[in-house]
Amino acid sequence: MRAVLRNLYNWFVSNLWPENVEYSNVDNFSLKVIEKPNAQLFESMQRELLSKGKTFSIRVKGYSMRPFLEDRRDMVTIKAVDSVKVGDVVLAQIAPLRYVLHRVIVKDGNNLVLMGDGNLYGKEYCRTQDVLGKAIEFKYGKVCKVTLDSGEVRYRLDFSDSRTLFCDEDKKYIRRYTMWVRMVRWRRWFLAVYRRLPSIKLTVKYMDEIDKQNKNI
Repeated sequence: MRAVLRNLYNWFVSNLWPENVEYSNVDNFSLKVIEKPNAQLFESMQRELLSKGKTFSIRVKGYSMRPFLEDRRDMVTIKAVDSVKVGDVVLAQIAPLRYVLHRVIVKDGNNLVLMGDGNLYGKEYCRTQDVLGKAIEFKYGKVCKVTLDSGEVRYRLDFSDSRTLFCDEDKKYIRRYTMWVRMVRWRRWFLAVYRRLPSIKLTVKYMDEIDKQNKNI
């Protein structure tokens, strides 16, 4: 039994979530993050970009899309589409001034059921016309260690050479999320392991540090 559990764990680590974040050194430091309320941001993006057939990217905030997207580290590119299907990650309005970036798990005509990959329970319900757009690519950020001339150490996110996953084209990703959606009963245990991975603990620690730095810029 122990061997079976060990093999299952090894398979999970190597196949379900994205590769571990990389850490690298850079020789300069310049970062300013401006945050807006979701309602204000998404309404303006829909009006100015999505309605014109353009795309926009947002940085993930929250843990509801683990293990595929990590809080504050990763970015998602959104594009307006005419239709969505089961398995798509969509940006949708589920209530006045409330938006979610979750996966479609059921589609019944124009009615959609959404659920975050990192959620153990709880679903959202909306209609296809409530979907602003769907995720067409994920970009996994790298945390860079920065040493200033003063010797002070800081960290920043770098997307210049990050790994990009194209949602509709990456067959490995499609297999992963298809398996993950079927494993709702077991998510609790796998996510418990995921949260304890050294790379994820380090990511959370560094992102907390980056947020502190941004507040002081």
